[in-house]
Amino acid sequence: MILNLDSWSFETENKIIKCVKTEEEARRINHFFNKAAIDLKKLNDPNLHFYVGEENGHLASHGSYALLDKTVFLNNVFTSKIHRGKGMAKALCRKMLIDAKQEGAVQSVLVSSQIGHPLYLKLGYRDVSKMWVFERKP
Repeated sequence: MILNLDSWSFETENKIIKCVKTEEEARRINHFFNKAAIDLKKLNDPNLHFYVGEENGHLASHGSYALLDKTVFLNNVFTSKIHRGKGMAKALCRKMLIDAKQEGAVQSVLVSSQIGHPLYLKLGYRDVSKMWVFERKP
């Protein structure tokens, strides 16, 4: 999917979305989600940016983006089940896109799951191709 950021609107959401800066924050987030949501070895990479969304003081979502050659690539956008359908992923993506645009991004490209596809369409992305996932049977 692709999104041209030149004509993209900067509407903000009324959600708490933070850029993760410290290893302590990253460890807390990884512990909460019980997975390596944030790769600690990549936390200080200047091209990668990790974000977390909170609702009522509780962690609700996480995601990241990479900025390369004026293109922002959203990665690993996830919202916990109890927080889905409340606009958290939308707010998280908007915040990441706003920050990337301020860094000079002019477009965004991503690969979407079937679950995330409607969200990205609402944000203004358009399909450029289909992706096929093959599984090896045991």
